Amino acid sequence: MSKISFSEDELNSLSKDVLVKFFLQLQDNFQELSRQNDANTKELLKQISNLQEQLAILTNYRFGRKTEKTSEMLDGQRTWLDGCSSKTTDNQSMDDKTY
Repeated sequence: MSKISFSEDELNSLSKDVLVKFFLQLQDNFQELSRQNDANTKELLKQISNLQEQLAILTNYRFGRKTEKTSEMLDGQRTWLDGCSSKTTDNQSMDDKTY
């Protein structure tokens, strides 16, 4: 697309038909650019939505609920409470003991 510019005097000297053709061409160009902009905007919004979904999944994976649960301990697996409960003198569990 070549860059054409007219001065005010040059535009005043042009006939009405030429000015109408210029205007219609500008209008067509504007509509085409507007359609392209709308298509680009829709694509960018789609990409943003996909990125937000990926971020939510990764955030949930990183900071969400962990798979290891204390109720599902393996046989023979020790916890930090195993060592503490043997140190109670009156056979109370750590939960019953008051401080």
